[in-house]
Amino acid sequence: MAIKTWVGKQRKRAQVTTLTIASFANGETFITTVGVKAPTYIATTALDTSAAVLTANLIVFLQALTDPEFTELTFAAGSTTTTITVTGPTDGKPFTLTATGTGTYSAALTYAALSPNDWTDPLNWDTGTIPTTGDTAVIGNTAIDVLYNIDDNAVDVYIVRRENTHTGRIGLPDTSISGYPEYRPTHLELAAVTVVIETSRTDAAGSLRFKSTGAASTWTIQGDGTATLDAEPVELYGTAATSVIRCIGSGIALAPLDSQAGAVTTLTGESSAVRVGAGLTLVNATMKGCSWRIEASCTTLTQTDGGSGEVGRAAAVGNSGLKLYSGYVTWTSTGATGNSPVLGPGATLDFTAAPGSVVVGGTVSAGADSAWIDPRNVCGAYAFNAFNCRLQDLAFNPGTNRTLTVS
Repeated sequence: MAIKTWVGKQRKRAQVTTLTIASFANGETFITTVGVKAPTYIATTALDTSAAVLTANLIVFLQALTDPEFTELTFAAGSTTTTITVTGPTDGKPFTLTATGTGTYSAALTYAALSPNDWTDPLNWDTGTIPTTGDTAVIGNTAIDVLYNIDDNAVDVYIVRRENTHTGRIGLPDTSISGYPEYRPTHLELAAVTVVIETSRTDAAGSLRFKSTGAASTWTIQGDGTATLDAEPVELYGTAATSVIRCIGSGIALAPLDSQAGAVTTLTGESSAVRVGAGLTLVNATMKGCSWRIEASCTTLTQTDGGSGEVGRAAAVGNSGLKLYSGYVTWTSTGATGNSPVLGPGATLDFTAAPGSVVVGGTVSAGADSAWIDPRNVCGAYAFNAFNCRLQDLAFNPGTNRTLTVS
């Protein structure tokens, strides 16, 4: 096992791909695909009197395209009359291009892109070799972004550590800076056992993007406490069952998109911004002085040390699993609270914005100075216990026209 540090020292070289037209006939198609865009050129005998003429006309056709996937590439005559040279951005940003159709049309890589942002380039690591099974990968003391070939998930790097001395981003945004939906991998894929991410106030929202591809893993995200909800610096999905995540003074979005999934057994947030998407399989969540939103069902949900949170969409909590010891929680979900939710002294559970009926089982236990707010009576029938206090010692608003049975 070795420690390998990201240095990003490869030079920049544009990718070059060669398109070749081997044969054609009237009406045959030549489809050039970049990302999801696949413009088609149709050969006609009136214009395309030979393969060389067709090639020249195809170059003009490709040069005239206005889709940004194509405008960031250059198309020029190749080394022969029936080839086209396609050159990528000068910064070494790789591209994917395919040539298909009913004509005989092919694409071949001439020169691979070189970039200081390529995760799999040996020259971007201090040892001259990329991290492999059992190694520790360290990203720190540089501003070099990790952007390309980040889907190398076959390598089981044992530990990954991103230090706050790294001021670059990891992963690509969903929309390219050129304005099209990004077709390259957007998240650094890791089969690591242990990952430690240090964030700082210079990290923008979603600037550190990861996909866990291995077995159960432990992730620790820690920062300076400046992260805010919906602008979390770290995004993560794909974690396997029994994975553990702890976020301290930072911000994380777990499987935030509907297309994403993952599994976490223990999620702990401390003075952080934590967002959980509906696709996450979550067992136990504890929020300590956090700003949070959870849209996935869980077995237990505990809030301590103040903070504010939201249970949204159709998220539900398991029986005897909802314990709000302090802070404010808004329930905007149609999911059940589980049996016997607990409100500690000073805690508030607010159903005002719930979009539909919410099942509350067992007996609600509420301490002094707590608040149960349900002005529209979305919670239906349930038992309520003013624990070690009188009803007037707390804010109890079950809605209008309610019947109370005292026991």
